[in-house]
Amino acid sequence: MSTTFSPPPFPPVVPIPEYLLRVASTHPDREVVCFLQDGASEEEATTTSITWRQFLADVWDRVDYLVEVTGLEPRTLGKDRVVVGLLAESNYAFLMDLVAMFILRWQVLLISIRNSPDAIHHLMHSTGCSAVLVDSTISHLHVDILRKDPVTGVAPTVVLRPPVSSDVTRDGIERALSFLEQSACLPPADLRKEAEGGAFFLHTSGSTGESQYSAEFGLATSAGNCLLERSGRHYQCP
Repeated sequence: MSTTFSPPPFPPVVPIPEYLLRVASTHPDREVVCFLQDGASEEEATTTSITWRQFLADVWDRVDYLVEVTGLEPRTLGKDRVVVGLLAESNYAFLMDLVAMFILRWQVLLISIRNSPDAIHHLMHSTGCSAVLVDSTISHLHVDILRKDPVTGVAPTVVLRPPVSSDVTRDGIERALSFLEQSACLPPADLRKEAEGGAFFLHTSGSTGESQYSAEFGLATSAGNCLLERSGRHYQCP
């Protein structure tokens, strides 16, 4: 995989969907994901590389699926935020869902399974979470997380994740270009406001060990600003 990269020119501030799709459409055949596949022995392990074309084809499938399974619509600029929880993992399927949620302009609440169910429900309530997605292959490990939240009324949604496609001809660039064409018609001020609004939530227990803090990271700009929310106070990080 090449280690050199020259990003296309961007405005000073750009929302995450526009940033990702511009990079992808400028370098469609660049490898963007490389992951290890276990074999019967260490010698038989293989690596799989995926280009932007293939990756976006997978992501668009997830965009359509997540809209269908959650009943939520893609959010448009200027509308109230839509917060959707996602059980944090470290695999390709999780990455697809995360990027798909960014493209839908949903704010993502990344949930750690190390948190107690009560702490998770507190975070759902404090962020106004509309849905929580849990991978079906691990849902049996998180029965407590899957119970309906009594305050928000949100019952987590178990999502199916198909195996990685071996079809190297899949191409998601055309749909990316269509998205960017529509985005180009939007007022620059609205795009800037969107970029500064934050892309996802992280949370920390703080020094007390209580789940009383939440952090909203607005990595929706090419520079990567973050906005921390702590006990009702906000801190802007350069």
